[in-house]
Amino acid sequence: MPEGVARVRLPEPGDDLLSIDRQLSTLPLISSNPPLPLGVGRGEGESSLITHHSSLTTLFALLSRAEEYAVQPRDRHGRFQWYHSPLDSRELAASPVVSQYAGALLHEVREACARAGLPMIRKEAWPRGKRMGACLSHDVDVVRRGKLPRGIAVRDVKAALSSLARGQVAAGVRKAAAIARTAAGGTDPYWTFDRMSHMEREHGYSSTYYFMAGRLHPEDANYQPSQPRMRALMAGLLDSGCEIGLHGSYTGYQDATSLARQKGLLESALGAPVAGHRNHLLRFSVPGSWTAQEAAGFAYDATLGFADREGFRGGHAFPFYPYDPRTGRAMKILEIPLAVMDVTLSKYRRLRGAPAWQAIRETLESTDAAGGLAVLLWHNDTFYEPDYPGSAALYAMTLEWLDGADAHVATVGQVARWWQARESVAMVPLERQHGLGWEIEIPEEIEGLVLRVAPAAEGACPRVSGADCTMRRDGKDWLLEFDRLPADGSIRVVLP
Repeated sequence: MPEGVARVRLPEPGDDLLSIDRQLSTLPLISSNPPLPLGVGRGEGESSLITHHSSLTTLFALLSRAEEYAVQPRDRHGRFQWYHSPLDSRELAASPVVSQYAGALLHEVREACARAGLPMIRKEAWPRGKRMGACLSHDVDVVRRGKLPRGIAVRDVKAALSSLARGQVAAGVRKAAAIARTAAGGTDPYWTFDRMSHMEREHGYSSTYYFMAGRLHPEDANYQPSQPRMRALMAGLLDSGCEIGLHGSYTGYQDATSLARQKGLLESALGAPVAGHRNHLLRFSVPGSWTAQEAAGFAYDATLGFADREGFRGGHAFPFYPYDPRTGRAMKILEIPLAVMDVTLSKYRRLRGAPAWQAIRETLESTDAAGGLAVLLWHNDTFYEPDYPGSAALYAMTLEWLDGADAHVATVGQVARWWQARESVAMVPLERQHGLGWEIEIPEEIEGLVLRVAPAAEGACPRVSGADCTMRRDGKDWLLEFDRLPADGSIRVVLP
C-alpha cells in the first residue's frame, strides 16, 4: 500500500455482529447525511475503506484546533481569525468539512454492512428525528445607547451641533430630528428585549441570553446584573422559557478564578444556576479557555467561532467534547460551535441586505445538508435600525427560514442537555443466543430519542421491548421514536 494511506476493514459476509460492532466503535462516526468523499475511495476487490492519513490528520487538526497552538498572528483583541485558518484559502467558509467527512465515512460503513448482510443501528442526532438543530442566542453587551436620558448619545448631539456650525443646516436638522425621535421613544433604543422576545414567540421559539457580571474592563458592559432593572429583565426572560448564560469578561476568557467569580455573581442576581458561557467579543484561547471554563464549573461553552467570518471554526456543525493535549482525552466541557453572528456580516464583512442574507442562508443550508446545528447570535443593540440598518429584518428572515426547515429549535442549554443525554445512550449487541439485535442502555432521562435501524433483510421489522415507541419507515430503514425514556432503564431491539 502506498505510503501515507490507511485501510480500515469494513464488514464482510459471515462476520459476527458483536465483533463488527466493536470494530466500528473505534471509528469517529457522527450522524450526518450527505456522502461527500474527501480523500475517500474503495480498494479493488476488497471490502475496505481507503483513506489518506493526511485527510484524517487535517480533520483532527481542525476539530482539536491544533493550528491555534502554533504561533499565529492575532487581531487587536487577541483573536484567531478566519484569514489565519487554512479554510480561508480553500473557500470553505460555510462548509462544515469535518461533519461532511464523517457523513461520507458513515455512508461507506452503511453500504458495507448492507453487502455483508448485517444490520446497522444508530442514534439520530436531534429529538423526534429532526433533520437539523438550531439555537437562537443574544449577547447583551450594552443596554444603553448613550449617557443622556432616553438613550440620547452625546456623540449625536455633538454631530448635530457640528453640522449646524459648519452651515450644513439640512444635515443638522435631520440629526436633531433623529435625536427627537429617540427621545420620544420613551425607552433607550438599545433596550430591545420585548421586541426580540415577541419576534421569537410568534414562531414558538425561545432563546439564550448571555449577560455580563459587571464591568471588569473598559470593553465590558455598562450594567450590573444586580441592578433591579436587570434582575427584573432576567427573571422575566427565565419565566418566558429563555435561558440565561454568562457573557464572560473581556479579560477573563482563560482565567478560571475570574470566570467562577463572574458565574457566582450572575447566579446570585439571577437566583438560579448558570450552565453556559460565551466570552465577550468571542475572545478565546485553545486550550486555555476550555480548561478555565471546565474548572469554573460550566457545562458548556458557546464561544468557538470566527468574529470575521460566518461558518464553523472547527469545521464541525455538531456539539463536541474538546481534545485535551495534556491528558490525550476528551474534556468534560461541551463545546457548542457558533455558526453566524450579526456583526460579522455588518462590521467585518461589510454586508447588508441581499448579500448578507445570502451568507446566512448558505450557512444554514450547509448545516441542514450535514444534519448539524446552527447557533445564531444577534445582539440586542443591532435591533435599533438607525445604527444597524437591516439587522432586525435579517433576523426575521432567519426565523422564517427555520419555520420552513425540519429543525429542532431550542435554547443552547437545552441542546447541551440533549446532547449529553444522547451521548450517554449505549447500544450493546446481544449475544447470539438472544437473537440478532441490541440492548439499549439509558443512563440519563431522555425525551424524543430516535433510533434508525437498517435491517439486514429487506422488509424485516424490528421488535422492541422495554418501552413504548412509534415506528415508521424511512426508505428501507425503520425509525423507532421514544417519547420519554427514564434514567437507568434499558430497552431491547431484536431483528427476525
